[in-house]
Amino acid sequence: KKDWKLLSLDEKKTGMLFCYSLGPLRCVWPRAPVSKPGDSLKHFRVYYCLDGRCWDLSIAIGVCPPKTMSTKWQEQGNERVRQMNVNPITGTCSIVFM
Repeated sequence: KKDWKLLSLDEKKTGMLFCYSLGPLRCVWPRAPVSKPGDSLKHFRVYYCLDGRCWDLSIAIGVCPPKTMSTKWQEQGNERVRQMNVNPITGTCSIVFM
C-alpha cells in the first residue's frame, strides 16, 4: 500500500499478478468512471437508431420469397403427390386428407 511510483519492478509485478489472480471484481483500483451521468440516455438513443437502421436495411436488401412458397405451387405439388399415390397410409393420399 505504498505509492506506485516508489515500488520496485518486482513489487509491481507481484501486485499485478495478485490482483489478476483474485479476478477483476475483487481488485479495486482507483479509476475514473467509464461513462458520465446522463450518458445512458444518449447510448440508448444511438443503439435504438442503429438497430432501426439495420432493420430497415435488412428489409430493403431482403430477397423475395421463392416461387415454390405460393399457395398455387403448394396445391399443384399436393395434387401431383396424390396422383403418384405417395405414402397412402399417413400422407396426403390417405383417407384423412381426402
